[in-house]
Amino acid sequence: MIFAGRKFYWATKYGITSRSNFYNVYELNDTTNNCQISCQAIRVFGNKLVILLLNCEESCIEIEIMKRFWQSRRRKTISHFSQHWSPQSNRVYMDVSTDFMVTVDSHKRMLYCFNFDGKIILTAHLHSMQRPLGIHIDTDKNIIVSDNMGGSVTKFSMCFEYRNVQPIWSCEGISRPTGITSDDNGVIYVASNNGSLSYISPDGRFYSSGFQ
Repeated sequence: MIFAGRKFYWATKYGITSRSNFYNVYELNDTTNNCQISCQAIRVFGNKLVILLLNCEESCIEIEIMKRFWQSRRRKTISHFSQHWSPQSNRVYMDVSTDFMVTVDSHKRMLYCFNFDGKIILTAHLHSMQRPLGIHIDTDKNIIVSDNMGGSVTKFSMCFEYRNVQPIWSCEGISRPTGITSDDNGVIYVASNNGSLSYISPDGRFYSSGFQ
């Protein structure tokens, strides 16, 4: 794929997206050793198109935010910024809300929250997690993070006053969780490395798992 004059490759694997009550677990190519720039995630929110790139050569992530003009199908870049990233973190997830976007450095076990100008407005060290990976913002603007190695999913509340997050609940016993999404009723859907789709209630109770 060509973007902004550069070639990059899809690298997100076992993600999950939701569109109007339809849920899709998808598998895409892993990052190759020769890849310099890989596209990790794309999110559409309102008239904004947000693209997350992992620059392996510079050991950083790049976030491109564009405004979409639906009638003319044009795109205009309104923000582009980069953040230093662990070279060991070769897979990055992201989610976007009306006010901010969030992503996780799985090697450092750090959560980052950016505004649309590229300023970091909150960081948090996820001490209790072994390998935080998937991340999702629910309708109440809480953050839900999957621990791929720890086999759990945890919901956090955002505390912008103290620039930190507070755990609300943690759901254990999920096999290698990765991508996360939720519906308008607060039900959480989790994709796993084995291709299964798990369901978690709004209060954090794990109640179903099945293969797609």
